[in-house]
Amino acid sequence: ARVPFIIASLSQVMNGVTFIGEGIMQGHRAFMPLAINTLAGAAIMLVALKFMGGTLPGVWGAFMVFNFSRFIGVMAHHFYQGPLSMEKRAQRRAANLSPPS
Repeated sequence: ARVPFIIASLSQVMNGVTFIGEGIMQGHRAFMPLAINTLAGAAIMLVALKFMGGTLPGVWGAFMVFNFSRFIGVMAHHFYQGPLSMEKRAQRRAANLSPPS
């Protein structure tokens, strides 16, 4: 039972960031991207279970794959798609700095 313990322990930091990011997405009312992210994560986990399932470490590994895919979706939203992305922040900054007409 050491391997599942190690897998679960290593995933805690990633899971924490993922849950915080999903909370931020809810605060931004980004429900559709959040639902798509969760659906994609579930599909990826089912594929991972086909290859890794059958043992307790395999199930924990597939669960870690699920959480990692959600983590990638949260980071993509934060850095590239959401209201806090660098591009949207730059657009707001440019709009605030433009001279009044």
